[in-house]
Amino acid sequence: MLDGIVTDAIEASSIGFNPGHVDIYSASWGPNDDGKTVEGPGRLAQKAFEYGVKQTSADLHNDCTETHTGTSASAPLAAGIFALALEANPNLTWRDMQHLVVWTSEYDPLANNPGWKKNGAGLMVNSRFGFGLLNAKALVDLADPRTWTSVPEKKECVVKDNDFEPRALKGNGEVIIEIPTRACEGQDNAIKSLEHVQFEATIEYSRRGDLHVTLTSAAGTSTVLLAERERDTSPNGFKNWDFMSVHTWGENPIGTWTLRITDMSGRMQNEGRIVNWKLILHGTSSQPEHMKQPRVYTSYNTVQNDRRGVEKMVDPGQEQPTQENLKKSPLTSKSPSGGSSGSRRDELVKAAPSEAMLRLLQSAFSKNSSPKQSPKKSPSAKLHIPYENFYEALEKLNKPSQLKDSEDSLYNDYVDVFYNTKPYKHRDDRLLQALVDILREEN
Repeated sequence: MLDGIVTDAIEASSIGFNPGHVDIYSASWGPNDDGKTVEGPGRLAQKAFEYGVKQTSADLHNDCTETHTGTSASAPLAAGIFALALEANPNLTWRDMQHLVVWTSEYDPLANNPGWKKNGAGLMVNSRFGFGLLNAKALVDLADPRTWTSVPEKKECVVKDNDFEPRALKGNGEVIIEIPTRACEGQDNAIKSLEHVQFEATIEYSRRGDLHVTLTSAAGTSTVLLAERERDTSPNGFKNWDFMSVHTWGENPIGTWTLRITDMSGRMQNEGRIVNWKLILHGTSSQPEHMKQPRVYTSYNTVQNDRRGVEKMVDPGQEQPTQENLKKSPLTSKSPSGGSSGSRRDELVKAAPSEAMLRLLQSAFSKNSSPKQSPKKSPSAKLHIPYENFYEALEKLNKPSQLKDSEDSLYNDYVDVFYNTKPYKHRDDRLLQALVDILREEN
């Protein structure tokens, strides 16, 4: 599928390839994650997905790869775990599988990352990590056919305001829409326990990427449906576009929901309006059996899987290493035994990125040269990049808003080069090098 131009028909045939033989598909492709594209599956691909959920890897060109990350790596791992669950219990439905994932995923190994919140059903959820790391053993154990009760039939409740008039939105402005609902109470499609929530809307706006949309559930769980995208300068807005969230999974939807559409860009020339909207609640009329008791979280294990070999970083309140201190005390130097100078150096080494992180960064820098540099260096070539630049690059990675806002910035040059280059390289490798170049340019 990835050897040429991808069409809706090609996507559909790939998703539904040989369905009589294949039980599990790992389909981790999509539009460019370039910060400006808004695109979804076509009509044929949607039908193929629907068929797949109702009736049910080596790298490209059979080559191995050293840069196989992101969804291209995690989706096959998840597919393998789901295959184990289906082997244990072939009667699991696609919704059973989603409930198993939600109920057994571990947030503890990722707990040191920001953004975790407990939703109205007592589930820990994060916009970056979902419900946490998959736990293969816990998932397969819970799926045991001797104890697992399949989840109730899925219902769908549409909430809308037939009297809604388009609301204007300007730069530095905000539109707040309150959505009271009884979640189709008293009807056959009544929902007591949520699964997916969709917000479908038509929004006209002069600069789409400046919009920020949040949805707060009746239980008080706030979810960012759309974050600002600096590179998305499109004036096309959104046409009957579905924003979806699972952050309210398990909640009772009855009450007042709140939608906020905000433009905090400061571009006073921006203008537009929200034309129409509807809230689509997916869930069940009764609580699934496994959710009748609250989810209990326990400490997972002592291996902090989110560290990727990185030792303890600076704790809040501790002194941050300065560029001057880092110049005086390179991170690779051995600290002498005893003496005040040795203690000071130990503190700096603990506070700054570990040797493992530095090796990771150096490896990334050696794989790709920037568009404005000489040809690619050998991976074994010794690099002479000041250590303070590594530290600044790490901070920049964690705070992308610090990067230049200009559409002509070096950062954006690198993004464009990455997405216009084939074969694709790992995006982070190029952007890491771009960060160092940006730092040099700024200094």
